[in-house]
Amino acid sequence: VRSRKGLSVNVPERNVDGTLAIDSNIRPIYTLLPSLPPYLSGKLNGTVNLTGSSVTPGAEGTISLSEGRFEETSLGLTLTQLAGDIDFSYANDLAQAKLNISGAGAEGRPNSVNFSGTATRNAEMTKLDSLLTLDNAAIISGPDIKVRTAADLKLSGELENLLLAGDINIEEITAGIPDG
Repeated sequence: VRSRKGLSVNVPERNVDGTLAIDSNIRPIYTLLPSLPPYLSGKLNGTVNLTGSSVTPGAEGTISLSEGRFEETSLGLTLTQLAGDIDFSYANDLAQAKLNISGAGAEGRPNSVNFSGTATRNAEMTKLDSLLTLDNAAIISGPDIKVRTAADLKLSGELENLLLAGDINIEEITAGIPDG
């Protein structure tokens, strides 16, 4: 069926009942989402229960991250040993996710990084409400610079207009001038 607003497809209403399982490295997901920078690596494991109908689908499940690593090379920012769960649901055009991820800074001190929060998405907007806590975490640790920090940062609001607020305490900065 072609309409003035573009191409559309008539889908007969049928029940949806099934389970989608994932047990994979995270990297292939970037192929499906090419606009996301591939900062995160690790393993994903979980199940998603599919419900509803072909016209009003629903989904609910938990995906677990293990052996996660976040690395933004231009800044040298590195988080390691990331692990935790993402619980989510989708029904009536509303997607909701609850995240709880912990890990280490660049030098591997366990539980020095914690990220928790919620994300919701409907037809009009995506909204975040999250908290990043750093507890004496070495977020940058390289041959020329090392940064150890504590922070409580709240990231909230609509995706197009996010607000970042909180406290950052730089506990240590060591910088060297490279030979050359």
